[in-house]
Parts: sequence; structure tokens; C-alpha cells
Amino acid sequence: MPSLRVFVAASFVCLLSTFPAVAQQWVEHRSSTSHFRAEFPGPPEIETIDIPTPRGNAVYRAATTLTDNHIYKVVHMTPPPGAPPESPESLMRRHRDGAASMFNGKVLFERDVRAEPGALRKILAVTAPPSKVAIFWVTIRDQDAYFTIYLCPPDEMEAPEGQRFMASFRLLPR
Repeated sequence: MPSLRVFVAASFVCLLSTFPAVAQQWVEHRSSTSHFRAEFPGPPEIETIDIPTPRGNAVYRAATTLTDNHIYKVVHMTPPPGAPPESPESLMRRHRDGAASMFNGKVLFERDVRAEPGALRKILAVTAPPSKVAIFWVTIRDQDAYFTIYLCPPDEMEAPEGQRFMASFRLLPR
């Protein structure tokens, strides 16, 4: 009875169309303290941690949204007030190596990318055992470091949600 199958299939489609579609609610987060903006797939959780160093406290600020199998995170690191200035290239190397060691992983690739005036940016992918990859944009402005991080399964490195998040990061004027 083909007409009964068609009727059942059409009825099922009509029934499904009455339910609201579930979509991610993207939220723009603007940090007046860290001077950046980014879009997250939901409201980010905000944390600030003072990290004691011999020269004073370094400050770690993060905005994070967790979804099913992904982490979307922007981290802003401010050095202690008494820290001697470093060249942007030296800061970049130090923070790039720190990104890899954070996950006990290895750098899969890295390349320089265009950044806002006065900033240096590099993108890299790091393995994050046991089964994740972390995509980082490391941005250096003055002595501050910003990490835009998308943590995902390896087969989702090019997912539209991750690309949207990474592309949305912008430094704001101080």
C-alpha cells in the first residue's frame, strides 16, 4: 500500500514541523576589562585568577562556553606589573610552547595570520590527548597575550561553529 506509506511519511513530517527547531543561541561577549569581543554558542562563564610570581601577580581572565563535545574559550593573560618587557616574538614563542604543554600535546601546525594593528597573531593546532584537538589563535598586544581556543574532536576542526567562534574574536580599543 504505497499510498498508506506516503500518508504516514507525510503525517510524520507535518508532526515534526510543529516542534520548534533547536538552534544554538550565539551570544556576543564584550570584556571591558580585557578589551576583546567574541561570539560564543551560549553565555560564557567568566573567571579571573591572580597567579603569584616573584615579580607580583599575573592575571588570568577567561570566558568559556562548554557544549556537548566542544570548548570555546578566550583567555587573557596580563603579566605582573614588575615584569621586564619582552619582544612580541619572544612572548609569542613562550605562549605557543605553553599552549602545547597545557594539553601535554604536540603542535600539529602553525602559521602567522593577519591581526589588528599593533598585534601579532599565530594560529596553531595542538593535539589534546586522548581524542581532541585544540585550535589556538595566540594574539600578542603590548605585553598581553590572548588565546582564542576551540577544543574539538579531530574530525571537527573545520566545523562552522568553531570557525564562527574563532573568526569573531576582535581586540577592542583600550
